[in-house]
Amino acid sequence: MLRGRRYASGGALPADDLHELVDLLAVRIYERLAESSFLLSRSDVSELVKPYITDLIASDQQEVAWLTWELIQAGAQEREG
Repeated sequence: MLRGRRYASGGALPADDLHELVDLLAVRIYERLAESSFLLSRSDVSELVKPYITDLIASDQQEVAWLTWELIQAGAQEREG
């Protein structure tokens, strides 16, 4: 699990840390699933990242799952491109 280096009010992960975590998770998913990762639904991605983000507040958990899925989809569009 990634713990923030800096803390924001309310326990939320700072934006830089959140984006770093999203990047790392998206890369890991792609490394394991390759192009099959492009076929994952948002709920699939949410389930895959869940064990790694349990220490985050609920809103950050949702945002990480959503942004990770969006990043994977951006990779799919870039590949088609």
